[in-house]
Amino acid sequence: MKDHAMLQYFLLNGAQKDAACFDEVYREVQPSCYEVIRVINGKALFLEDHYDRFCHTLATVGQKPPVSCDTLGRMITELAERNGVQNYNVKVIYNDFRAGGNFYLFFTHTSYPTEEMYREGVATELMRSVRKNPHAKIINDSLREQADAQIAAHHLFETILVDDQGNITEGSKSNIFFVRNGELITSPASGVLLGVTRKHILHAAEAGGVVLKEETIPADSLDSFDAAFISGTSPKVLPISRIGELALDVNDTVLRRMMQLYDAEIRRYYSGE
Repeated sequence: MKDHAMLQYFLLNGAQKDAACFDEVYREVQPSCYEVIRVINGKALFLEDHYDRFCHTLATVGQKPPVSCDTLGRMITELAERNGVQNYNVKVIYNDFRAGGNFYLFFTHTSYPTEEMYREGVATELMRSVRKNPHAKIINDSLREQADAQIAAHHLFETILVDDQGNITEGSKSNIFFVRNGELITSPASGVLLGVTRKHILHAAEAGGVVLKEETIPADSLDSFDAAFISGTSPKVLPISRIGELALDVNDTVLRRMMQLYDAEIRRYYSGE
């Protein structure tokens, strides 16, 4: 799925360009390393964590970041101002290293869950697929296209990936958490994308006294769980109403508490605590 710049302007190697010409100048050369960062009130959320992961991804392909964390933060804020936007997702792509590197910064298509989705939960299904390198954010069109096709065909919000051993790992564009007997359970860090939202959920759970375990989750054990949610830059903490035909409790106490705790993490970040 080809990227597109939204709104009026984007940056290419620091130079402002008209969004209308993005398709003409953008080159998706593999590997294309990327990050998607949420902007709230004109400022990047959890910028430092996103930058650290971006640096890690670049290191996996032998590259260094094109800008510092502070510079990236300023660029995002200035681009938001130029586009007259306060709340949107911004995408960072760095690729074409053999030609000296191209660094794109642009507002990407953004869709946040509705209040109804947060209240009633969303539909998901399992999908047999494995992210090749879950610890690196490198564009993978084949996985995205497979997931998008299933999402569209079955009117889903997300697909949940199942690996070759029959274990649940993560969502196609999210992490996943389950609740069982008042405890929060998620897949081991070794086999999933180390999401920035995931990191702050782990911190919020610990600080909030919620018992959290990382353990292998067989797909055939789903009926042992009381509730589940996905997490990510856009959805934050979003309840799952069903996985396939399995209905889950969207009003589970631990689930609702994690929604509150994560929102508190966001408030603390912007307050500088």
